[in-house]
Amino acid sequence: MISTLLVAQLALAQVGVIEGEVVVVPDPSGQGHTTNNLIAGLGSTLCAYASKGVYSVKPDVFDAIVVFTTHPLSGMAIGSPATPKGTVVRAEYTSGVVWGSPLIVLQPSDFGSPQRLLHCAFMGPLQNLPANPDDDFLLPAFPTGTMPSGTTGIEVLGHEFGHHWMVLSAFDTGNGLLDALHRSDDRMPLMGMQMNRVSAAGVHYSHLADTQSVMYGNFITPLGGGMYRLSGGARKYGPMDQYFMGLLPPAMTPPMLVLDDGSGMGLIGTPLRAGETETVSAQREVRVSVDDFVRAQGVRMPAFPNTKRCFRVAFALAVQQGQTATPQQIAMVDAYRRRWEQWFKFATDRRGSSVTSLDVFAPCPEPEIDADGGVVPEVDAGVLDGGEDAGSVVEMDSGVVQPSSDGGDDGRIDTGKIRPGCGCGASDAVLALALLALLRRRKLHSN
Repeated sequence: MISTLLVAQLALAQVGVIEGEVVVVPDPSGQGHTTNNLIAGLGSTLCAYASKGVYSVKPDVFDAIVVFTTHPLSGMAIGSPATPKGTVVRAEYTSGVVWGSPLIVLQPSDFGSPQRLLHCAFMGPLQNLPANPDDDFLLPAFPTGTMPSGTTGIEVLGHEFGHHWMVLSAFDTGNGLLDALHRSDDRMPLMGMQMNRVSAAGVHYSHLADTQSVMYGNFITPLGGGMYRLSGGARKYGPMDQYFMGLLPPAMTPPMLVLDDGSGMGLIGTPLRAGETETVSAQREVRVSVDDFVRAQGVRMPAFPNTKRCFRVAFALAVQQGQTATPQQIAMVDAYRRRWEQWFKFATDRRGSSVTSLDVFAPCPEPEIDADGGVVPEVDAGVLDGGEDAGSVVEMDSGVVQPSSDGGDDGRIDTGKIRPGCGCGASDAVLALALLALLRRRKLHSN
């Protein structure tokens, strides 16, 4: 006879069910969709809950877990806690310098990972996401209805995954001062307090930064006379992103153009969609180099090329109390899973790859990169039996992404702007000051 205590324990356990390549994690008690942890928030705690469900059926072999929920998390349709969010589980860097958010708000044990998991991306309610990952991610419109955000569903995932490395970096142009001109800034005192601009700036790129990135910013073309054209385009992980991710060597990472409109601060702004343009004026150009980031934060460790380039990612669907996941909901998560492998390859200019199979023995081959960060073409497969040429999979090195007037295009994906606010709350900025001050002290003590 099963004891009452055991029944209660089973009801509270996060026990996953494998459905194809997706792990479905029921929440029979409702505890996964509630939290009293105000620092972590529901996005992080639900990520942790679902991750434990993944590890109930699979070993600790994943670098990241992506979590969706069937729960509407209603209130504000896309407000916190329904907002997608990226949560750092572990920093993979041996130097102790975290290039992304310093907010490791939960312990790895909370995710059920003894040694491997690096990151968890919370995608929010399925009802808030487009069924087709390449369609617009909709936001609520005032006073009713919805409007396109300018970003696609798959870009939301790329954005939250990217928060493992970006964007809380500071730079030092050589004057001994930390600067965050390249980061978004609403130019208002944080929570009524005037704070150091480095800590008050947001964890996204400035509207006036030529990032070409899914992490915000724009494509910028100088027009002369202090005027510049901002454009939308095919957003991916820009050159500086790829340096932070360990996919590009410093020598092959071009400086990032940032415009100063006279405020000396970054600017929060909705990134432009492909085909949209905006003309702005600036008092000066700032070219932020890898050396400027190194002065502020030290050398990235591990350094290129001794960095991870293939990421094993599991996809999970958390199911609200009293509900059962439908085949349509599972299929929608699987659509994002399949699209992610394609998009990540595109977004990293083929310098990175991702494997989403739940088969723990599935290979996770890292792209072969030369000393300059170029992608080495795959070897010709030769001739098949019967005389048919199997051909060769020659992946051209896209090199360093350069700005263009239209931002470029991958030939298929209509990418665009990302509305500020992805679950990266004000607490990121509050605690950022402490981290940056610590980094500064470490640098001074080491000199």
